[in-house]
Amino acid sequence: MSGWRATIQKGWQTLRTARSVSTGAPSVWLTALGAAAAAGAMLVAAPLQAAPLDIRLEKFYDSSAPESSRIKNDAMKSLVREVGLAIGPRSLGPIASQGSLGVDAGYELGISGANANADYWKRGVETPADSLVSHSFRVRKGWPQSMQVGTNITYLADSNMYALGIEAQLSVIDGFRNIPDLGVRVSGAGVMGNSKMDLAFGAADAVLSKSFGVAGVLAIQPWLGYSFGAGYFKPNLDALFPNDQTLRPITPKFEAGWILTQRAAVGFRVVVTRVQFGFEVLRSFTDSLNLMTGKVGVVF
Repeated sequence: MSGWRATIQKGWQTLRTARSVSTGAPSVWLTALGAAAAAGAMLVAAPLQAAPLDIRLEKFYDSSAPESSRIKNDAMKSLVREVGLAIGPRSLGPIASQGSLGVDAGYELGISGANANADYWKRGVETPADSLVSHSFRVRKGWPQSMQVGTNITYLADSNMYALGIEAQLSVIDGFRNIPDLGVRVSGAGVMGNSKMDLAFGAADAVLSKSFGVAGVLAIQPWLGYSFGAGYFKPNLDALFPNDQTLRPITPKFEAGWILTQRAAVGFRVVVTRVQFGFEVLRSFTDSLNLMTGKVGVVF
């Protein structure tokens, strides 16, 4: 418990330092970065114990099969794709840049479907779940030339896995009264907390969005987007005992692999003064699964 207290105190000191650097929108930006750093420090300091959704590899090795087919790589690809949908890049829009001083910060709750009864889930985790819940904190900052950059930290519930991500977007059409905003975004995230497998995810998105003002205090911003996703995984396993009479320790040579996904998203955001509420549905055509994301935060 004392370790947690020290970590929380460090995180609070980081927040106070960030807030005292400057005032206005830059202060909010630094405060958000301090919060992300504090959250990351807490996750790193947490003791790692086996969790229901931590990926394991032992059951992907079939000792009864011929030597050439003992490693179930295709099954691992399916598992990684669904984990990537839950913890990888998300929340495509809106695509407007918000100007060079704009800041968008918020908390996101994601719920994605999973084929819990599939063989690869039963092999890959201790307790498969019908849905995967994730918690994310995201910050985006406007830059000149209709650009925007951001960072995020995402945690997959019931696991030790969390992802640290970065993103950059460019608004090709931005801020016209009668024309929708159009832009592109690239993003990437590295997953930590699971020693059995190295994971990384990325996406390239095209987004169309528009903002509609109501009475000068309310903005409704719907968006529509297409996303091409990719993931990389590298299994890590020292040795295991095959189910035969020899019981010799064997180190299977699991091969690294790539996954590709095709996705589309529709969502909207409501901004009241500086408070924002958003919702998005992301559909993975590759897996026929949905990711629903709710967001609450601030906009400056």
